[in-house]
Amino acid sequence: KLAYAVSAIRTSDAAEVAVNMLETGKLSADELDEIVTSIALAGSADQLGRSVRAILKADEGRLSLTRMKPLLDRTSRDRTVPSGVGSALLRIAERAEAAKESGQIDVLSRLAGAWQVTELEPVLVRVIGSADPSVRQRIIGSLGSFDTPSARQELDRLSRDANAEV
Repeated sequence: KLAYAVSAIRTSDAAEVAVNMLETGKLSADELDEIVTSIALAGSADQLGRSVRAILKADEGRLSLTRMKPLLDRTSRDRTVPSGVGSALLRIAERAEAAKESGQIDVLSRLAGAWQVTELEPVLVRVIGSADPSVRQRIIGSLGSFDTPSARQELDRLSRDANAEV
């Protein structure tokens, strides 16, 4: 019911109530998905960032593209980017790199590019050579969107590498 109300009202104040509920960590998976969708419709950048951190806590550091999709859709729609998520995503990226979890790297590369999480650049550069081809393409897209000197340097290196599959 709360998710429906927040979606109908679509104000930052309503989203704040939903974010507070999300941060309690006492929601079922279905409730969590509904609340995230409603926050994505109405929340501020800070509220979206708090939601991402709460999702990561609830999901014990596992990223799900399905769960993050409403937040990505919001960014696509009006360029609102969750604030303050870099360090939380970096911790997950480092774990995913160590465990060679291609699925997690894929989701991280999508989030990094869409939300300009440049903190993930070093991890993405380290895993690009061992990533699956489809994940490698997303990493390249994310690095290109960062438009930092180091990302440009890595993309230039890849474009000159005869053995690179880009």
